[in-house]
Amino acid sequence: MNLFLLNASPKNYGATQRIVDLIAEEAVGQFELITKCCLGDVDISYCKGCKTCYVTGICGIEDDMSI
Repeated sequence: MNLFLLNASPKNYGATQRIVDLIAEEAVGQFELITKCCLGDVDISYCKGCKTCYVTGICGIEDDMSI
């Protein structure tokens, strides 16, 4: 079975990250860890309301969501 851990906290090294790390340590051998990531590590901008996505189907903001 696969395991995907996502820390949705904007803080990279807070209490939530410690919990995620504990889960990852305990899951060794039981699950295959696909990835572990923190939203604090990515740059995601707010929508500007430019409606470029309405025309092109692609967001006009260049950030980590376009990867």
